[in-house]
Amino acid sequence: MKKVKASILILILFSAGTWGFLSSDLDLVIRFDRIHGLQTGDSVLFDENQIGKVEKIEYQKDGAYLVEVSIRSSFASAATEHSEFFVTADPQNRERNAVEVFQTKPGGAILTDGARVEGSSSRSLLLEKLASDIERGLEHLKNEFDDLQGDIEKIPESKRYRELKQELLQLADQLKKAGRETGKKIQEDLIPLLTRELEKLKEKLNSFTREKPDKAV
Repeated sequence: MKKVKASILILILFSAGTWGFLSSDLDLVIRFDRIHGLQTGDSVLFDENQIGKVEKIEYQKDGAYLVEVSIRSSFASAATEHSEFFVTADPQNRERNAVEVFQTKPGGAILTDGARVEGSSSRSLLLEKLASDIERGLEHLKNEFDDLQGDIEKIPESKRYRELKQELLQLADQLKKAGRETGKKIQEDLIPLLTRELEKLKEKLNSFTREKPDKAV
């Protein structure tokens, strides 16, 4: 009987330990030049959701701060190699600050437990950089679009020509709409979508030029 009880106790302890390991939080150390009044216990935010908290703050001899944060395991995917960290006002508590996690692009490897990362100086500078990257992405798409338009204009007037022209006009409309969307949506959704649409249209044009053109109708 004692052996049975001992076995059950070992099984419970093992299960608890395994569960604790699987559900453990993600601990990170973030280096900031300035923390703007950040305190231990302040929140870690992602998309304005509270996903963790500040556990410890250490002032360094070089004037920087090491901020230890703990992120709940269910939100660990928010902290990736493409994530930036900065101190901001807590929208849920005006008297407190928070560490905000911002993904500059989707995907990427999740940071390892105990990883040390560099914090960003401010959200405004980060968003300016992101806007610049988006602008370059849209400029590249516009150049691709202009080249494709020139190639389509070179082919003879035909039913196929009019179909390609119509698709090109639809793509132009999508490009205009992209300029009115928010930065994150452009980067994550629209630029990849428009790039795929351009490639499809290029392939159709290449296919057409390899074939004998239709007679004008």
